[in-house]
Amino acid sequence: RLLIAQDTGSAILGLARGDVFFGTGAAAAWSAGHMKSAGRMIVLLPRPLARRLIATP
Repeated sequence: RLLIAQDTGSAILGLARGDVFFGTGAAAAWSAGHMKSAGRMIVLLPRPLARRLIATP
């Protein structure tokens, strides 16, 4: 799934953390409560920003 970063959230601490919003209601609450596993994140950045980040020690 493609997720778009729109919020920093108070529980998102550190460089390799993210938050997934499952929606509202009982089914969403159940899904969110059971999502406690590691995952993989690929961050898409504009090329100029990516080059600057790579060049920064």
